[in-house]
Amino acid sequence: MFEPSPFTKIPESRSARWALLKSAIADWYAPLEESDGFPEKTIAQAEESLGFRLPKALKEWYKLAGKREDIWSQQDAMSSPEELSQFQEIFDYKCQYNGHFDDVLVFYIENQGGYCWGIPCNYLNEDDPPVVIDNWGDWRILSPTVSEFALSMFVYCLKWREERQFWCCGDATPELIAKIDKNIPLLDCPSWQYPYEQTLFYGYKGLIVEAIWQSGDDIYIFITATTEAAFEVATQYLSGQNFYCSAASWEM
Repeated sequence: MFEPSPFTKIPESRSARWALLKSAIADWYAPLEESDGFPEKTIAQAEESLGFRLPKALKEWYKLAGKREDIWSQQDAMSSPEELSQFQEIFDYKCQYNGHFDDVLVFYIENQGGYCWGIPCNYLNEDDPPVVIDNWGDWRILSPTVSEFALSMFVYCLKWREERQFWCCGDATPELIAKIDKNIPLLDCPSWQYPYEQTLFYGYKGLIVEAIWQSGDDIYIFITATTEAAFEVATQYLSGQNFYCSAASWEM
């Protein structure tokens, strides 16, 4: 039996969430070093340029692992503190979510610029504010807090790792998803319901299955693992009848 995923239950406290992130990085990548975070001086200079202070959670993320582009920016791009003001010039949107948001501090952008993630400026005074996602001006809350978003984004980005020895993706049938749902634990990452209908994450320690409901029964999955044994926990349910492989590091 495989060890449960550390993401089976997201910790309640922010400090415990950062401890989980640090441990998970060591499981999937080179462990964090002190130089992997931005210094306080760099963050303070960014705040001076922006004209306001950043939320504590975003600063903690930057100071812990903000420089690790191999984690955060292999596909999409997390801005550095210095780039935040540039992002604001590029994405000068007015956010309309129940009529209560003004501008949004954009700090993450999809690789083709189709959508981006940010913090509503009305919430910047909170220690761990919500994160919203934008698709051409249509903003919606994606995660209740920055720290939970950081953990979800870590899981989401695993499929883009440079070293993907055990990895595949493709179209899945509802029957395959039912097997995965029955046999592989659902993780505690917030359900991403935008830009697609729904995105759920399943897994054990060393295994992530990402299921994306693009529209109705149009489902796409990514499977990534640290070992062949963990990989086979998920791939044992794949067949030519329930999965059409688009790309893989192994042959069915």
